[in-house]
Amino acid sequence: MRWDLKEKRVNKILEKVIAKSLAGLMNHRGGNLLIGLSDEGVIKGIEPDCTTLKHQNRDGFERALIDLVKNQLGANVATMVHVQFLEIDDNTVCWVIVDAASEPVYLKDSNNSKYYVRLGNFTRELDVREANLHIKQRDRLGKYQSP
Repeated sequence: MRWDLKEKRVNKILEKVIAKSLAGLMNHRGGNLLIGLSDEGVIKGIEPDCTTLKHQNRDGFERALIDLVKNQLGANVATMVHVQFLEIDDNTVCWVIVDAASEPVYLKDSNNSKYYVRLGNFTRELDVREANLHIKQRDRLGKYQSP
């Protein structure tokens, strides 16, 4: 989430990557995100992340993740993020289950709001025209209507 395995330091850019991924999942169909794996899929665990937090345990990690969601995406969408922890080979992996949003979710980036969607195994930012079309298409399909 924030510990860069390659650079061996806290890297705030990684938090933005997590927020983009979550926004993309929320704006699509929801989905799952695993934290604690390398880009190659090797289990590394969240323990290095935990050592950088005030509360250096699972609760602290979950709090930091939810704070990230609230700060980057908005407190109103924090309830769409569900956290579970898996123990694999003495490493803890964070399994984030993300609900699909009933309304568009935007990532706060300085003074801008950005719209992301999940496409296959990556997250893509849509420009204003594409975002508008995507939102209209979802509205027509009933994806953004309240239950």
